[in-house]
Amino acid sequence: MAKKKSEDNHQLILSELKKGIYRPVYLLMGEETYYTDVISNFIKDNAIDESLRDFNQTILYGTDYKVADFVAEAKRFPMMGDKQVVIVKEAQVALNESNENDIESLKKYLEKPLLSTILVICYMNGTINRKKKINAEIVNAVSQCGGIVSITQKLYDYEVSSWLQRYLTENGLQTDQNTLQILAENIGGNMNRLANEIEKLKLALPQGEKIIKPQLVEDVIGISNEYNNTILCDSILKRNIIRANKIVAQYSKDIKNNPIFPLISILLKAFYNVLIIHYSENKQESVIAERIGVSSTYIAKNYIIASTIYSAKKCMKNIAILRDIDCKAKGINSVASMEDLYKELIFRIMH
Repeated sequence: MAKKKSEDNHQLILSELKKGIYRPVYLLMGEETYYTDVISNFIKDNAIDESLRDFNQTILYGTDYKVADFVAEAKRFPMMGDKQVVIVKEAQVALNESNENDIESLKKYLEKPLLSTILVICYMNGTINRKKKINAEIVNAVSQCGGIVSITQKLYDYEVSSWLQRYLTENGLQTDQNTLQILAENIGGNMNRLANEIEKLKLALPQGEKIIKPQLVEDVIGISNEYNNTILCDSILKRNIIRANKIVAQYSKDIKNNPIFPLISILLKAFYNVLIIHYSENKQESVIAERIGVSSTYIAKNYIIASTIYSAKKCMKNIAILRDIDCKAKGINSVASMEDLYKELIFRIMH
């Protein structure tokens, strides 16, 4: 299981900011942009007193300015205050298009930044290519000058539920484990989308209510607590034939909004997990949770139960069946309708 890099340190940064601790330079990067936005927005809204922001807060865009421009802005001294904020958004555009002299000027500034300036560099949808010597020197200079480098990595599938749980807790909200899992699997690992959907649910809650219930999820986001891939996968793993066929019958009424491919992906992962359990000597829930990469022992327990229903041989057969259905759904040696493929999938896997 891959570990997160130490530069995925946004929680540390936010903790410092809430205590009023500001670094001279923030280099925020990553394919996932959620924490880059959260951190830069917090600094924008809190570092400078509102009455002084017109004088001491500047927001530049890499699409409109060159590296030399935001270096010059960072070197400026604050007016009528003890610090200024310079936020560079879409910095990757300027950095990628600048000449070596401009990049060198940035490096020299970072080696000895003004302590009265808080420079926030937002490198969106990727990271600086450190294979280039000058880029590596820039990243090192940020760390060595007392600044901080933060890379927000995309969530792995097994991390989505725990991230979502933390987000709910931080916002004073609660939900049950089943609803949490449904949200995680149906929304996916995009942090911005996860946060936006939870904010919708928060706004829809009655005043004073803190518990997100399944019906609210269905009403606001459109994810049914009765008819979705999470429940269907659970039904298949428990060999609940009646419930599985009921969900598939519902799917058949709206195939356009219920494509078969996400279900195939979920089931492939599920049967791989069950197969891992079969060949694990230690079947304690906590050990299995870590082994198969799920966020809680509650989920691990369901997989352990499934391993008593589906033998290792049947799991391998089901994986082959799923690959066969995937090919058919793509039109390879098959003209079957999606409705028929759903029925075939359920029958062959559960019998």
